[in-house]
Amino acid sequence: MRGRDLVWLPLTATAREASTLKQEKNIGAIAVLDEGRLVGLLSERDIVQRCVGQEGCDPAKCPISKIMSQPVITIDRNMSMGVAVVMMLESNIRHLPVVKGQQVLGMISIRQLVDEFKRGLERSLRQYLQDLARVCPNAMLAGAGRD
Repeated sequence: MRGRDLVWLPLTATAREASTLKQEKNIGAIAVLDEGRLVGLLSERDIVQRCVGQEGCDPAKCPISKIMSQPVITIDRNMSMGVAVVMMLESNIRHLPVVKGQQVLGMISIRQLVDEFKRGLERSLRQYLQDLARVCPNAMLAGAGRD
């Protein structure tokens, strides 16, 4: 399984820095690393609910270590997309860091998984219709030829 390249920040980064990076990269979550170790995950929801939505919290001064989600649920790079979907649904999360041992390789989102499943279904349907046309060249598909 491959995710997007890893976008990360150190524990000391601020909520404003994280928000700016999320906008620049057009991503939904950022990995939080401490000396190369994954220690948290920061989503837009974390920033809004735990900082912007809290009275007295200044995003320019709030360290992401105070608002990040932890512990982080990860998936091994050798696991299937189906396993990733189940993990996300059971854990009610939208982003899943992809790891090899302790090394974080990237991040997969629920949107990427849905897009991949959609492409797979489209390929399967196209192949099925081609096979059907080859086996039954005179068959008309339901709805074909109607105005």
